[in-house]
Amino acid sequence: MSEIPTTETTPTSTTPEITPTPTPEPTLITEPEAKPEDGKTLATEAPFDPETLPLPEGFEKGEHFDQFVEWAKDAGINQTRAEKLINLYAESAKRQTEALSRAWEDQNANWQKEVKEDKELGGTNLTGVKQTISKLLDNPDLSDPKFREALDFTGAGNNPAVIRTLYRWAQKLSEGASIAGSPPGRDGNGQIANAPRSPAEALYGPSGPHTGGPRLG
Repeated sequence: MSEIPTTETTPTSTTPEITPTPTPEPTLITEPEAKPEDGKTLATEAPFDPETLPLPEGFEKGEHFDQFVEWAKDAGINQTRAEKLINLYAESAKRQTEALSRAWEDQNANWQKEVKEDKELGGTNLTGVKQTISKLLDNPDLSDPKFREALDFTGAGNNPAVIRTLYRWAQKLSEGASIAGSPPGRDGNGQIANAPRSPAEALYGPSGPHTGGPRLG
């Protein structure tokens, strides 16, 4: 019986397939996204535009506004911030104006109180003092028509020193001559009789103040 050769088979090991692990993509580091406050949606800020910049009531474009425009452009601020700065300045200016107005009113109130309490001007004399000064101010030959307006506008008409001075001038001018009345007559030399004296003549006499130089008038 012939031998039938047999082929020895060597068991082979099956090598598992190795699946390559994908290389992860590099992660980009980004800044955290800005979150709007109070849940509001962020909007693109409008660039600074002086032509459309709203101005507070009472403000007008002028030299100071032109300077602000130059500064705003150099600083690179947007329209919203420029408007906030304008409003902040307006509020500050308003407060300063109100403070000055209150100080002016308080000063005039204090002056009026001083006049009423003054022995020469106040008390029972106040009515006569006002009438005497009014005659002086109403006389166009002695007072400029705008003088009374200036006293009221500046508040000087409440100042005790101003009132006392005008009262004493009016008293001196009224001595021996009427401040207001009919046109004066003339004497034999053609000179005006009983003509109201000038403030200088009333205060210093007929010769007027004299310092050694020539007299005027």
